[in-house]
Amino acid sequence: MNLMITKSETPIYVNILKKSLNVVEVSSNLLEFKDPKEAILFGLHSCRSYFPTNQGILHLSYDSSFWRGFDYLPRYKNVLRNRKYVYIEDYSYITQKYPSSYRISHILNLELSDICGTLEDHFGIDPSKVIITFTGGEDFYTIVGSFILRDLGYIIFPEDLIDVFICNGVPDLVVAKLGNLQEVLIDRGIIENGGFLAEVELWPIFGKRSKVIPKNIIEEVLAVETEPEARRASGGRKQIKTYLNSGSFNNEVLICPGREGDERYYNDSFITWSKEGDPIVRITPPIYPVPKNFEKAIQITKKVVVVTLLKVLALSKFPETDLSFAEFAERVIDNPRELKRVI
Repeated sequence: MNLMITKSETPIYVNILKKSLNVVEVSSNLLEFKDPKEAILFGLHSCRSYFPTNQGILHLSYDSSFWRGFDYLPRYKNVLRNRKYVYIEDYSYITQKYPSSYRISHILNLELSDICGTLEDHFGIDPSKVIITFTGGEDFYTIVGSFILRDLGYIIFPEDLIDVFICNGVPDLVVAKLGNLQEVLIDRGIIENGGFLAEVELWPIFGKRSKVIPKNIIEEVLAVETEPEARRASGGRKQIKTYLNSGSFNNEVLICPGREGDERYYNDSFITWSKEGDPIVRITPPIYPVPKNFEKAIQITKKVVVVTLLKVLALSKFPETDLSFAEFAERVIDNPRELKRVI
């Protein structure tokens, strides 16, 4: 992963966040999120994020290994609540500050200690209210692009969770719209429109959203590729074509900064940012007819969402039945309205 943010680029970096998310700049490294859950989502999906506590510093990421380990976010309720600040440091910058003989774990420990001291001494902020994130480049643009896709109604899955089952190669993200299942999640206040997969298990901590009447959601599965520099966009577009050839995706998105004007030369979907940090977005209509493996991809994404949701429920919420967990999950996938009995 190529992490390109440097100290001189910090103003653009902050502008992108301020114009894409509801944040306030405290300093060039410290941001205050108006919605604490969005701060948590930003931290959970960054390259390396740390959560200072009175008992030490917890490293926590919502990636494919977290999900496959059948871990669950409500376990960390006391760690995740009441954090609205994110301190962002460039990962590549800090690794260059130290001798090459230093282990990365030692470098990060030194940085974390310094940052915690700065938060207390300079800003008067308790580190337990802050998420310390080391990010930049591809990782950064993928996260901010994910928030934009969330606002457009897509559910975002971590890299290497869905893709291994539906295509050759590993897109940076798989995102989807899940039809009736997603409509039920919106109706029950689990997500607002789209959402990160992590949000499906964050609602026991942050509560449910205000219920809205969901519109008719058409199923889609998109392959997303991120390039951290404008000059690498053509390579990203070529990579996306290999994912489309798998027959699992009915659309695609390239996330890449500095591509103003691409709409004049390309007819594909993309997310980019102007020099001032304003997002520029175009999503083209999905491929029709649907590709040959599309139904398999939709079923896998739905299964992951349903299992993620059910694993955080108390056993008392489940109906008395002779069905196994797997059978109940399959029933919910086939008839999402079954969820209204348990959430």
